[in-house]
Amino acid sequence: MQKFTMTIIMLACALTLVYLTFNFNSASNGAEAAIAVSGTEPIEVLFEHQLNRNTFLLYRTQGGDDLSLAFFTRNLTGNHLIETATQYDIESLTAKAGMNYVVLPQSDAVPFTVYAGSTTNPNLYEVFVTEMDFSIAHSIRVFESEVEGIYVWMAMSPDFFGERYSLTAVTQTGAIVADIENDGTQRVFHTESQ
Repeated sequence: MQKFTMTIIMLACALTLVYLTFNFNSASNGAEAAIAVSGTEPIEVLFEHQLNRNTFLLYRTQGGDDLSLAFFTRNLTGNHLIETATQYDIESLTAKAGMNYVVLPQSDAVPFTVYAGSTTNPNLYEVFVTEMDFSIAHSIRVFESEVEGIYVWMAMSPDFFGERYSLTAVTQTGAIVADIENDGTQRVFHTESQ
């Protein structure tokens, strides 16, 4: 009887280990599933960036007028939503600036400040992120997202603060498409029509 009990216990442990290993390594159990579990509206993923066991997910709510950036961490039980940032009224922002964006500031739980955004302008080639307290501009190439006709960009750095910054979007020839400044209290748009 003791041998039978030990066999059952070892089999249960092995099955649990196989389940946890599959769950940990499964790409189909991605951050999108974690968003769905968190109870938000259905989403449309624009870009997912994996960094070790962490994931940054740029998405918008289906039928909504918002852009969100979420940070997840993965462990043996799956993806866990740590923090999220949302920019509302992105249609108005896009009309004023030629693109939209969202900022997820660095915190104890998030290792980097992340800037990310989207546009429908296929001429937008590169975005420069410059923080007023940090003199070096980070250049980010714009690329096509998982959603047809949407182009995205994402920049992250532990040196960013996410409070006072400028975002400058340019075409491949260097013409400025949009220039947004945020001094911590207000946004100023300097937009060129292209």
